[in-house]
Amino acid sequence: MKKTWRPMIAGTIDLVLGSFLFAGFAALAVVLIAARDSGTSTMAIASALVALLGAVTFAGGVLAILRKAWWFAVAGSSLPLAFAFLSYALSEILFAGRNTWEAFIALPGALIVYALEAVLPLAAVTLLVLSRHEFGDKVSVSRVEL
Repeated sequence: MKKTWRPMIAGTIDLVLGSFLFAGFAALAVVLIAARDSGTSTMAIASALVALLGAVTFAGGVLAILRKAWWFAVAGSSLPLAFAFLSYALSEILFAGRNTWEAFIALPGALIVYALEAVLPLAAVTLLVLSRHEFGDKVSVSRVEL
């Protein structure tokens, strides 16, 4: 079995996306919990769930680099894609009342962020699907062999 660079690149993308999601939203959840305001409890729960999504993405990246559990690596790569679509939909709902000029000014930055949120997970999933034959699906829970 020939080993290619594809799982390594996909795993690296997952590690970066997972660490950003986990660190950013875990910090946001802690700040919102510390605020102890009744209106922030829902946002704190949502932030904690996105931090959990980041942890699963990170774990999928580790498994992709180790070439173990292909299904988990693909699932971990797919989760940020779902987050990208949800964040885009939520931002459209939340900022629908802004005037046209403010929306036009914010558009380029938002499009870059949304494009990166969508393109990077798609690239990782594509690389993992193309390298399916390189994975051994046996994963030991007690220890991971390098």
